[in-house]
Amino acid sequence: MAHRPRAHRLSLRTALILVLLAAGPAASETFRIATFNAALERRYAGALVREIERGSDEVSAAIAVITAVAPDIILLNELDYDPQGLALAAFRAALAD
Repeated sequence: MAHRPRAHRLSLRTALILVLLAAGPAASETFRIATFNAALERRYAGALVREIERGSDEVSAAIAVITAVAPDIILLNELDYDPQGLALAAFRAALAD
């Protein structure tokens, strides 16, 4: 029975890392990535949207932290989920102000 070498498969993550390494100096631009536990989940639908529109202290503090860090990419944890995306849209608009 002859030994056959197995084909090697790269994971998407490994392939991406290899592409970035091969890019060399062209990919040397720095960017900031942040993760932030905003703790802005609420019990009732629409509650966070109202707080954002009012400019509550808790929402203002989260926006101040994000603005001070000024990340290029951010992962927000514990931001209230609503199927229409109203809370996210309101938070994004408050960040842009």
